[in-house]
Amino acid sequence: MLGRKQELAELDGTLEAARVGSATVRVLEGPAGIGKTTLLDAAWDRAQGFERLRIVAREAEAELSWAGLASLLLAWPDAADPVLAPIRAVLDGEPRSLLAVGSALHGALTRRAERAPLLLVVDDAQWLDPPSTAALAFAAHRLGADRVAVLVAQRSGTPRRFGEAPVLPIGALARDDALELVRSRFALGRDVAGRCLELTGGNPLALLHLGAALAPAQRRGARPIDPVQALPKRLADVFTATLAALPAATLRALAVLAAGGAEARLESVLASVEAKPADLAAAEEAGIVAIDGRPELVHPLWAAAVLEHIGPVQRRRVHRAIAEHTSDPDRAAWQAALAAERPDEGVARALEEVARRSASRGLSVMAAQAWSAAARYSETQAASCPREIAAAQASWDASLPGAARELLDAVIPRLEDARERASAVMLRNQVRAFTEDARGAALALRDEADRVRGAAPDLEAPLLCEATIAALLAADGTLALELSSRAADAAVDDAQLGTARVLRGVVATSRGQGVEPTSLQLLERFGSAPPVDPGDPEMEILQLAGYLLLVSERWPAAERALRAAVGAARRRGRASVEAYSSAWLAELEFRRGRWLDALTGATVDIALSEAREEARGALGHAVAARVLGHLGDTEACRARAGHALRTARALGLDSITAFAHAALGAGALAAGEVSTAAAELGAVWEIRLRGGLAEAGITWFQADLVEALVATGRTVQAEEIVRDVARNARATGGAWAAAAAARGRALLGKGSAREAVAAAEALPAPFERARTRLALVEHDRAGPDEVGLGEALATFERLGARPWAERARARLGRGGEAVSSLARQLSDAELRVAMLVGRGATNAEAGEQLVLSVRTVEAHLRSIFRKLGLRSRSELVIRVTREEGGA
Repeated sequence: MLGRKQELAELDGTLEAARVGSATVRVLEGPAGIGKTTLLDAAWDRAQGFERLRIVAREAEAELSWAGLASLLLAWPDAADPVLAPIRAVLDGEPRSLLAVGSALHGALTRRAERAPLLLVVDDAQWLDPPSTAALAFAAHRLGADRVAVLVAQRSGTPRRFGEAPVLPIGALARDDALELVRSRFALGRDVAGRCLELTGGNPLALLHLGAALAPAQRRGARPIDPVQALPKRLADVFTATLAALPAATLRALAVLAAGGAEARLESVLASVEAKPADLAAAEEAGIVAIDGRPELVHPLWAAAVLEHIGPVQRRRVHRAIAEHTSDPDRAAWQAALAAERPDEGVARALEEVARRSASRGLSVMAAQAWSAAARYSETQAASCPREIAAAQASWDASLPGAARELLDAVIPRLEDARERASAVMLRNQVRAFTEDARGAALALRDEADRVRGAAPDLEAPLLCEATIAALLAADGTLALELSSRAADAAVDDAQLGTARVLRGVVATSRGQGVEPTSLQLLERFGSAPPVDPGDPEMEILQLAGYLLLVSERWPAAERALRAAVGAARRRGRASVEAYSSAWLAELEFRRGRWLDALTGATVDIALSEAREEARGALGHAVAARVLGHLGDTEACRARAGHALRTARALGLDSITAFAHAALGAGALAAGEVSTAAAELGAVWEIRLRGGLAEAGITWFQADLVEALVATGRTVQAEEIVRDVARNARATGGAWAAAAAARGRALLGKGSAREAVAAAEALPAPFERARTRLALVEHDRAGPDEVGLGEALATFERLGARPWAERARARLGRGGEAVSSLARQLSDAELRVAMLVGRGATNAEAGEQLVLSVRTVEAHLRSIFRKLGLRSRSELVIRVTREEGGA
């Protein structure tokens, strides 16, 4: 461990934190051969008193679903442990969501750690299969006051697998340490050792193997060491020299291990390539293999070296043998693919089945990989193209738009069949609408609908429906109306007609015309009794229904539809649907006055955007920004809204751009910056004038804009907005539009304060009722007692709307300081615990719902009580009830 004093100190700190009940995840990152595995081994040895588990990922298993967790189960001390039942089930092929598996793994780790501190080591994480990675990351990120240390080693230059975990970079040895290492090990002269250091760049593995490969004359300095160009070649040269000295049977046995054959029936595989377990003894003597029960390569670099050394013919022979002697159909399919010399339809069909099984389990990433491989092994273009489209669909389902875009751009020019082309174009423009250019996607879909009218008339309506969604995202109501009307006319069956009518209802509403009766019936059917297990088309309609029911103020039905969409999306691995529906649920909770729930819901969209693609999550950021602005956290409001604005503008999503400006305007108004508020909210008005967002219920901004305009003396424009929202109220019967119009008339001196308060009272939105009362008093349209400003103050206090509470206190002449919101006093994790415990959950119940150990819940509660000055759970219940009481 020469030259690793600092790294060892860091690892000791990680272990010590786990010993005292503070779980830590640490990622060791560095190039191949730099010593990451050696440091993991050192931490393993230093973890005295720990229970220790190790996962070693293998390149040959990177595309096998759950291979990493299978490795963990093999290392688990008690394989019959009941907490492992969900993990065993998924390994047996049962469909389980990543959330369920991650939760089970978290529970297994934390319960095991109750007996003794636990060290989990994950080596070569760059080869860990995506589902195992996701489950491990989920479990690791939810560790808290648990006696668990997780050490992950991965190669630099590969995607981060545990993104939030602190990274310990592992670099080359310092010159003096490297020289001491090679000279002490091989008795080299200083000049020879210096030459070795020069050739290896201080990479410890390269140094050791190069030193071992030197001829006696080279060690003495009597013969020069040949210069080489790059480290991989240096390593390959060293490995090749060692491998060349081994018997042929040993090389064949090593190749089986390198290709993942240890996971199959090893003796049978070895026999198929004319080798046996005893042939590995020579490799063990050479330091290539460790045989302790199941034989394993001592370093993953040996796998690449062995497979390169034996050549392509022997490689294919080994892969073919493994495919024939494994009981796992997924493993057999991937091994057969590696054995194929050329396109092979049998291999392609087997990989297609892997893709279907992965999709049925909600593993969209793995499905995309399998579909792509099936396309590569297809014997004809006619067989390849549908598989490429399926790979793109799976990538889009997994919220990986870049991969979907690349696949579709490559396949669409090659498509000759009209139906196949239309399907691919529809998917390509779905991706385009959400990640590139919404209006351009709508126009492209309209063009494709024109193209297929004669060749595939049953696809015209679906294309036009997708075009309508894209136009709505672009806030182009005129274009959306044209497209949805055409979709209804082109429908060839009841299902297509129903979808078109729902969309036409969305368009009519966005244009301020109210919900059409036929559309409303369909929507309320979905909202009152959502499908138990909706398929993809129903899931999309559920999402649309939830949005439209929200806008049209049918909130209980909206909640049922959106929660059904979120649940179905989660089960099927449809990250984009889950994120978007969660963001609309958060907006619903904001309107209801359940702000803590709104912040929690908005983070689903935000978290998925950060985990997958930067160009997502705009709506979640915008919803969170508005809540934060009203809480008085101006800096956080601007940061969230700024992210939403940049993303939405770049993608042409005017509908979400409007939400971001509305959030900035609300935050500015809360801070008393009326000119800034007028400018930001005026930008939303400009979007409305361009043809979108005529419905006041989509983005609640009109009342704030009128107030800002009156405050800055622009009453003529304020009157125009009041007339517009009043027209909308008459057309739709919307309570929000009526309340906004009545408040505006009162502020302009053209209506009574009593009328404004009465209109606000008809709205089940406690914050807006309170804001109406305060606005009337601040603009001298009524006295505090006349409109019940004390009641408004109580609402502001309950919600934690600090700036508004302070202004209400000033008008009432009351001293004291407004109570700060829980959201401003607690961390995100503490807030989630406080909400559940404050609503009556036990520590165990809160831990189960949040996927936290009871120890972690208890630690959060101690911090919550300290920060809030509480002494008991009952006081926490009172505090949460007061702030989250709802309407």
